[in-house]
Amino acid sequence: MIWIIVILLIVIGLLIVEIYDMCKTEKSKKYAMHTLLNVQAQQGAYNYNEYELGMWQGMENMLAKYEDRKPTYMDPTKVNFIDSYKKR
Repeated sequence: MIWIIVILLIVIGLLIVEIYDMCKTEKSKKYAMHTLLNVQAQQGAYNYNEYELGMWQGMENMLAKYEDRKPTYMDPTKVNFIDSYKKR
């Protein structure tokens, strides 16, 4: 199970490096934030455990602040976690 987290962190790290290079304009910054949010919003990422859901919610908050809108969070009680800390 830990290898899934390691792979996800490597992929997200590589995306952050690529996105950092692209962030030269306001449009590219918004695109970069959307890309990070979309990666974290995929099945197996946000619903892996509570920490990953918190990462998604943080990214949603970051983008909402940038777009000057109210963030739309997922209800943690309705998410079926793959590896919940509460189940250990």
